[in-house]
Amino acid sequence: MTERKRMTLPGLIAKAAEGTPITWLTCYDYPTAVLQDQAGVDMILVGDSLGMTMLGYDSTLPVTMDDMIRHTAAVRRGAPNAWVVGDMPYMSYQPSVETAIRNAGRFMAETGCDAVKLEGGAEMADRLAGIARAGIPVIGHLGLTPQSATALGGFRLQGKSAAKARKIVDEAGLEPHITLLKGHPAEEICDYVEKTVPDLTVLGSRGLGAQKIHLVGSVGYTVAHFARTPVLLVRDDTPMRKLLVPIDGSPAASRAAQWAAGIAKARGAPVTLLYVIPQETEEVKFTVSRGVGEPFLGPLLKSFRERGITVERRVEYGRPAGMIIHVAREGHDLIVLGHQGRGADATFSLGGVTDRVLHYAPCSTLVVR
Repeated sequence: MTERKRMTLPGLIAKAAEGTPITWLTCYDYPTAVLQDQAGVDMILVGDSLGMTMLGYDSTLPVTMDDMIRHTAAVRRGAPNAWVVGDMPYMSYQPSVETAIRNAGRFMAETGCDAVKLEGGAEMADRLAGIARAGIPVIGHLGLTPQSATALGGFRLQGKSAAKARKIVDEAGLEPHITLLKGHPAEEICDYVEKTVPDLTVLGSRGLGAQKIHLVGSVGYTVAHFARTPVLLVRDDTPMRKLLVPIDGSPAASRAAQWAAGIAKARGAPVTLLYVIPQETEEVKFTVSRGVGEPFLGPLLKSFRERGITVERRVEYGRPAGMIIHVAREGHDLIVLGHQGRGADATFSLGGVTDRVLHYAPCSTLVVR
């Protein structure tokens, strides 16, 4: 086995700048740390969730600094090359800035970890700043914060309402621009997109006029039809772990493939390039075996692989919309479609196959101009 170099903060920053995925796993013990280090994992978090997974508590609150020191030191010994982060337990930093600095320093000195993590946003900004001024790398934790689970009503997804989402964004130090529009939602959104030309328009899969059936909402559906920028229709909060890209040789499909490549590279997600032949005949079955679609599938496969993206080529025959939906159900989390297909039949055009995919897709859909 090739000896790996120890991961450093500059190394992580360089990987992020290059768009190279960074691997980060949780670990609580020496044997698992050895395996993760041998597998080349970049970062390891020793989380206070060990109270529930290793110590049998029903929450993270009983976990002490001594518990965290013991487990983090064991992980450090097992993973000498990974960038190890120690999770500061309940009440090890909340009382004061001085307490936070003292316990963060103890983490670094007694475990050999590379950074510490603590929960909280704006209300913990002074603790984060104090630890950073002491020369200790520190990571903030927003959203679902287990140490506050009781106040949050349990382990629940956070940021689902506009106000709560804005709070998380504010605490992250981002600066979103908010515009209030009045009128028909779809028309106003399309007009706004026309004026501002954003890189991407993101909508939920159901608009205000959606009926209680498994169809995309009227607002999102209309915007996907008429907005002049790529439109992402989000059906649920499933992470984008596997992408499906229907290809037909058109410029629009090629642009969709490039969008998919960017997403896949950033998220370390595999991609399926799908070509669907819209008839089912003996002649078509024969051409499938002869590599139909290769003139445009081949270059895309090469391009994806040169960027380090895991990609597979798939050729099917049948009804394009039905086949896209069928393949999407095989574990894909995002379908990336071009705005329109080639030829007069507009195989993948809005109003054609894309129209039906938007209605019945089992996952989120990105329509690329």
